[in-house]
Amino acid sequence: PYHLERRIQHAVTGIAVYVLREHVLSTRESILGLVVGVTSFATFHVQRHWRWLGLVDTMDTLLRTAFKGIIRKHEADGSIPSALYFLLGVLIVVVCCSKNLSSI
Repeated sequence: PYHLERRIQHAVTGIAVYVLREHVLSTRESILGLVVGVTSFATFHVQRHWRWLGLVDTMDTLLRTAFKGIIRKHEADGSIPSALYFLLGVLIVVVCCSKNLSSI
């Protein structure tokens, strides 16, 4: 079940990104949305580790609760979430490639 939930989430996310990029959003809107996503994930991750903000327990609880069925153990234990790398990779492709090429 653990792997099935992750695989379903990955497929749905990939399809959603493709549909938004190809049929809904302009290139500028896609880039803006991806920058917001990457920045949000990075900020969330940093807040999990900066004890002086007093948010460590809150952020860990939020992450573990929201993604309990799909989060990997190392992500729950503090590693950078794979979703951050995914969004960063999509952002790089959208910025560097034409719409036709980035939709492949």
